[in-house]
Amino acid sequence: MTKPDIIVSWPTNNDYPIWRLMIRKERERFNQVFVVFTKTYSGDNYEEFVRESMADDKITFINSPPVTGDQDWRNVAVNAALKQSKAEWVWFTEQDFWITYLVFWDEVEAMAEIKDVIGVNVSGRLHPCCIFAKREIIDRTTKNFGIVKDKLDHFGVFQQDLKLAGAKTHLMSDRAEAKDKSFFHFNGLSHNWNLLASGEVPNYETSKFLGYLETCLKMGHERIINMDLRFYKTAALFIAANRSLKNEKLS
Repeated sequence: MTKPDIIVSWPTNNDYPIWRLMIRKERERFNQVFVVFTKTYSGDNYEEFVRESMADDKITFINSPPVTGDQDWRNVAVNAALKQSKAEWVWFTEQDFWITYLVFWDEVEAMAEIKDVIGVNVSGRLHPCCIFAKREIIDRTTKNFGIVKDKLDHFGVFQQDLKLAGAKTHLMSDRAEAKDKSFFHFNGLSHNWNLLASGEVPNYETSKFLGYLETCLKMGHERIINMDLRFYKTAALFIAANRSLKNEKLS
């Protein structure tokens, strides 16, 4: 596989320290990295901080075009980056997807020789947290990455289009019980942060969310990654209020 472009949408009221660190460590594996900021109009705005923190990581930052009418925000954001992407492969991903073992890349490289699409199997389906796709096959779809209300989640139409285009697809198993699984998807991360930042109570796998925040703050203390003071304070208050909650390992 030639170096893929990365496309990720980034809500302005969130930061993802672990993902930023992963990109910094693995930056040479990728061609362009597109971060498309989507306006949330609620909570703190981390856009300026993210731009400064990733200034040395050769990131192509894009402000998502305005969303009008019945347009889907993520479809607008992804297409804004896709118009600039020129690589043979594109990696559509999310900031709650982390690579835990480098064998992940061995599997991706091997499958890229014989497949058009490589993704992860989460709950029995190709999940938008991680989809590698050849540009050739992408161009044979409608490039619709939005939802169909009450029917399909984000990238659902895209996945249907891939099947219609005859895409040869490889799904990487989540190997939920394996000790050496090569990736971890923290579903609900952005949702939990949005609740916390707005003064509400996180409600999805709360103990894992606590562990995530503690990991972020630990990296900040050890100066492994930059930490925004607003993010730090919000996380620290939640941790202090939930010390009795069992901290589950992120794996």
